[in-house]
Amino acid sequence: MAFDQLVQVHRFHHTARARRRSRGTELSCAPSRCVHRRRSYIDDTTLRVHRFSKPPGVVTYYYPPVMKTGGCLCGAVRYAVSLELTPVTFCHCSRCRRWHGHVGAWAAVDRPGFQLTEQRGLRWYTSSPTVRKGFCGECGSSLLWDEDGEPKMSICAGTFDGPTGLTPKAHIYLGSKGDYYEVPDDGLIRREEFTR
Repeated sequence: MAFDQLVQVHRFHHTARARRRSRGTELSCAPSRCVHRRRSYIDDTTLRVHRFSKPPGVVTYYYPPVMKTGGCLCGAVRYAVSLELTPVTFCHCSRCRRWHGHVGAWAAVDRPGFQLTEQRGLRWYTSSPTVRKGFCGECGSSLLWDEDGEPKMSICAGTFDGPTGLTPKAHIYLGSKGDYYEVPDDGLIRREEFTR
């Protein structure tokens, strides 16, 4: 959920004199009558509970966005994802296998929901006229797939911080998979090539 989609749940048990205002990612009220309590979360977002003490009044629960984070092995590249991710697609093509060292595992997000929070190590390899692949120049981690004209940014599923909550969807390019492994009958979609 993006910041502009944050949910505010109000319970009104107070007189009209109670003043509330929303600013940025905080909610405030009359300072003389409000007790603030903050709880920290793993992703550094917070939940602020505003409670009027006299009389018992407005209780506002302010929910942080659903945010996933991830990055490379050494931390020189970090990212945050604030919109819903696609299920994971396993790509068995020779290019993904060479780049990952084995099968490629990809999730994707609409571009407005993707943000780099640390990019000092980020490097790009242009693998075709329309595709570039992002990796860390310091530790070598494979990270991103960026294709011109595509509305989504693809991210290597193994680079997300756990728990990811991701689910698998499909195997693609099975026609060019490596000869050193078998793909189990796991109930996922199977494609010899890739179809959108």
